[in-house]
Amino acid sequence: VVHVVRKPNGEVDSLVGFMFDISARKRQEDRMKAMQRKLEEYSYKDGLTGVANRRLFDEYYSREWLNSIRVQKPLSLIIADIDYFKQYNDGHGHINGDQCLREIAQLWSTCCSRPRDLVSRFGGEEFLMILQTSYLDQIIEIAERCRKQIEQEYFVINDNLSIQITASFGIS
Repeated sequence: VVHVVRKPNGEVDSLVGFMFDISARKRQEDRMKAMQRKLEEYSYKDGLTGVANRRLFDEYYSREWLNSIRVQKPLSLIIADIDYFKQYNDGHGHINGDQCLREIAQLWSTCCSRPRDLVSRFGGEEFLMILQTSYLDQIIEIAERCRKQIEQEYFVINDNLSIQITASFGIS
């Protein structure tokens, strides 16, 4: 900020300037922006599994459904439910149940890895996948690949026990 000091006749006598260091404020603003981005990311990501949450699924599905109508191309959906997960969780503890959900979410993310595919945790042990394919045989193949992936995996409970898990799938 600069102020002009004038003589009684109006001529400039001197200039008085003030300088403020705003570095700290700028750093704080940058930290706030980073925190805002992180909060936004958390609001769309399932905190346990790291895949999309129900909120992102709902928004993405609505957008993709309208796009599908606009471009006249079908939109495919797979729903997966882990079989007997309540018994697994109750019998082996919630820590093992949580780890199982994390591992399954990551496995299924590799099945649906094309740019516009979305894997989301719908709730509990239910997962939904949106696929950008219109061919029934491709959808069945992807669902079957996801089913086989967890069927072939053994989920470690402790040093002496690993368990096989299965899941049921529906496609639309």
